[in-house]
Amino acid sequence: MMETSRDGPGTLIFKLVVSGPFSAGKTTLISTVAAQSLVTTETAVSRHEDAGDKTATTVGMDFGVFVVPDDEGDIELRLHGTPGQERFRFMWEILAEGADGMVIVVDGRDPASWNEALGHITVLQAAADAPGVVAVNWRHDEATLQAARARFQHTGLEVVPCDAIDPASVMNTLVIVLAGALERLEQEDASMAGAGEWL
Repeated sequence: MMETSRDGPGTLIFKLVVSGPFSAGKTTLISTVAAQSLVTTETAVSRHEDAGDKTATTVGMDFGVFVVPDDEGDIELRLHGTPGQERFRFMWEILAEGADGMVIVVDGRDPASWNEALGHITVLQAAADAPGVVAVNWRHDEATLQAARARFQHTGLEVVPCDAIDPASVMNTLVIVLAGALERLEQEDASMAGAGEWL
């Protein structure tokens, strides 16, 4: 069930879950458009994790708010970032509950990690019937995008390029998910209106 709601006149609130493998760029994506509201639960990377230059990792959740101006009232996107590691799978399920949309961030430089992303997608789609995208970060040349589209085709999620440090790129990604969520909301409203005609 969608938790989209109105918070005062003209404001729509959508819950979007940002998930994906360790070090794919989830916290970076959220902070790029929601730095002023960002709340994060990061801790130092353990010696057991192959982190490269990464020094901290999310262990609970990231949270940020991004507002999309709209003629009929602002649209507030509440971004919930999940931890990447499998041991925090229970957090994926908790954060996905009631989600209106999902962004699965994957590292375009590391196709080997895409199998982990499929695990995230399976959990999120089981917890929330919501539209979403696979956002290919860091490297998104056409060959990489084609390979990602082939890998994630069966999930039903659109594969899009996304530079997690570029506000315009992140906004474009979020708008695609928002469009799907708005379409889903309109369908539900139409269904409820149709049901009301029979009462």
